[in-house]
Amino acid sequence: MTGRPRHNIARLPLVVRDRIAELLLDGATYEEIREDGTVADACRERGVRLHDGSFAAFRESEEFDEARRSRLKYAEELRRRRMAAFFVSQSGGSDDLARIAGYELLRAVLGKLEASEELDIRELSAISSALAAYERNRLTAARTELRQSAALREKTLQARITELNRQLETLRRHNEQLRAMAGNVDGIAVAEAMDREVGL
Repeated sequence: MTGRPRHNIARLPLVVRDRIAELLLDGATYEEIREDGTVADACRERGVRLHDGSFAAFRESEEFDEARRSRLKYAEELRRRRMAAFFVSQSGGSDDLARIAGYELLRAVLGKLEASEELDIRELSAISSALAAYERNRLTAARTELRQSAALREKTLQARITELNRQLETLRRHNEQLRAMAGNVDGIAVAEAMDREVGL
């Protein structure tokens, strides 16, 4: 856009113009923007009134277009990061990402070969190195997970062995107490007497 911008918003500081662009992109009405604390304070300080025509002209400006492009770029980057986080958080997600990266590497190579373009060794080397580093990290994480799983299993087994030993010791003490209480009682004679009296 050439020449001086023909709207009052251009008279406001950059931070306020950015705020106005942000509000417009968020779908705020012109009245809501006028009432926004940051915008209202700046307009009072500068003696600026924002008419509907000012907003319409600002929407046509290169500055607003740049804000819109930045917002779209940020949204796309955020979408990609969320997708990557989703893949990594899923069971087998790391393996899926490694396969996707390998596929993309092959696709880039084949695309260049089909277009009869020279292969950029530095680019391919960088991609290959990144893929190899990712694979190393994935394997390290898998080994760490296996070690942690084994340690947890061992801890669980040790706790179970300790509990069984405690129960065996309790049974041994009970058995000793019963023997002490029974003294010289003949167990077989007691069983036969009970059988005669009760029919057990």
